[in-house]
Amino acid sequence: MVDLDDCVVDGDIAPWADEVVAALDSYTEFSPSGQGLRIVVQGSVPFDWTNHDVGIEVYAGHQNRFLTITGDHLLGSPATVARPAAEVLADLASRYARERKTAEIIDLAMPDLLDELTLPDPAALPISDAARAFLEYGAAGDDRSGTLHATGVALYAAGLDDAVVFSTLVCNEHAMEVALDHRRQDSDRAMLYLWREHCVKARPKARALVASPDEFDVIAAPRGEVKLPPFVRDNKGAILATIDNVTMAVRQMSVCGLDVRFDAFRDEIVFALPGTNGWQPFTDADYVRMRITLERGGFKPIGRELIRDVVLLVAYDNTFDTAIDWLGGLAWDGVPRVDSFLTTYFGAEDSPYTRAVSQYMWSALAGRVMAPGCKADMAPILVGKQGTGKSSAVEAIAPDSEYFTEISFSEKDEDLSRRMRGRLVAELGELRGLHTREQEAIKAFITKTHENWIPKYREFAVQFPRRLVFIGTTNKDEFLADETGNRRWLPVRVNQVNVAGIREDRLQLWAEARDIFTRSGIQFRDAETLATDAHEEHMIHDSWQDAVSTWLDEPDLLTGESPRERDFLRVADVLVEALRFDQRNITRRDETRMGAVFSALGYSRKRLRVDGQRAYVYARD
Repeated sequence: MVDLDDCVVDGDIAPWADEVVAALDSYTEFSPSGQGLRIVVQGSVPFDWTNHDVGIEVYAGHQNRFLTITGDHLLGSPATVARPAAEVLADLASRYARERKTAEIIDLAMPDLLDELTLPDPAALPISDAARAFLEYGAAGDDRSGTLHATGVALYAAGLDDAVVFSTLVCNEHAMEVALDHRRQDSDRAMLYLWREHCVKARPKARALVASPDEFDVIAAPRGEVKLPPFVRDNKGAILATIDNVTMAVRQMSVCGLDVRFDAFRDEIVFALPGTNGWQPFTDADYVRMRITLERGGFKPIGRELIRDVVLLVAYDNTFDTAIDWLGGLAWDGVPRVDSFLTTYFGAEDSPYTRAVSQYMWSALAGRVMAPGCKADMAPILVGKQGTGKSSAVEAIAPDSEYFTEISFSEKDEDLSRRMRGRLVAELGELRGLHTREQEAIKAFITKTHENWIPKYREFAVQFPRRLVFIGTTNKDEFLADETGNRRWLPVRVNQVNVAGIREDRLQLWAEARDIFTRSGIQFRDAETLATDAHEEHMIHDSWQDAVSTWLDEPDLLTGESPRERDFLRVADVLVEALRFDQRNITRRDETRMGAVFSALGYSRKRLRVDGQRAYVYARD
């Protein structure tokens, strides 16, 4: 049989193959892949021969081979097997058969099989997806032997030696299935087939693959021209897997193939190929690939914990901040947008207060980037009807959705800390909890400048500076209940929101905000001072307050004196006289609520002597 490889493209036969088919003039069929031809002839040749450069193989029984007949007859070729003249076969051999080199006729002995438990996991090997899919699932398409051969090449390219490649193929059910089919289910001959065809012949074809920014499959092993650090080696020249040796290797990008750093903004280890800025998070799989790379470069086996410790050390020594780099690289076009931000993009009224809140919000956003953990303890609150696009607009302020998050105070503090890591904008949706007993905890949370938590694979807690600003949204007009702590909140009534406009202009807004912060810091004073009237507008008014306010101005039927004219008032007296409480049923909660009503009406709590005893009462400020 004469086998012609890769000579059919889109149904067209290559001219050289067409010439061979015409010369032999015998039964011809398509190969299983549909990309080659097989010509069956009668005759004899002195030896089987192969020319992989052209793609011709002649099988005449000199070697044990198992061939598949497809029956996919080439239209126009004879339907019977012919016997071409001897000179035709001789001419074919003289034109295409290669002279055998010594290295080709030496039958290398098969290596001993290794214990299957010691073989590498295909999922952790730096090989192509196609090779990994074949080893794991048997995915091979129409050309199983071709896929098997390519897998052998990939294993050698990954730096594995003869024994590991051969044992990997023999122990793999999918590779062995192909081999058994080629050798009539004879396991000994199948192993020999794997060794000769897919190890010995695959090894010279293996070439080191080059990693790309999109796929960190393989990192090239150190080359001879790279100046290596002064590694400590054993008596055979292998590099010892000491912490000092591994640290020197990971520090030198030309050895490990990666630029390893710590991103302070994301609070995580990242890597990029040397000379690029394609930073990617360092994953569990990347530690394995790093070990494979170094061991391919001459290291003795490196432990899992050792590589993690070294990568963390090297990364910390090369800390940078992607958020600072990003914001520092923006160019402002000089057009002011920040001052009128809430008016232009949220439909808020144009007033000194809305301008002050706009200035505060954007200078705080830029400040938390450029000065991590700086004080920014006030939160703008966007008040508007449902469906106006408030939440979408808040998300649009972030340069990308990756840097935005929503905060729910029902989560644990550590979960919130993890959620806020690597974020620039956080939405407080519907302000749940501001008028509950949790309001003090919420205010404390808002004012924090740092988070404390224990990252994955670390033993000790770290302090992570806040990089985001909180922006609240609500469709309720009354949501403030604390007379003393409202300075944290900056309510602004908004109308229809221009989300598309924010997205279009946000980089210029960020660039302008950076310049404002660099020049003047966070602009909080005017917003804090002017927010008093806005707080009053959005306070939750207690129904008791209206009743007590009316009672204060009612004159006594006997004396004509109103309660407001008294020197002081006692909580119990007001509950009984104004709200008709039964003295016996007054609770501590009632007293606390009445204290808030007094405060709202302009009274302060004082300690005076009443009826010969010191007691707490309320008097006008």
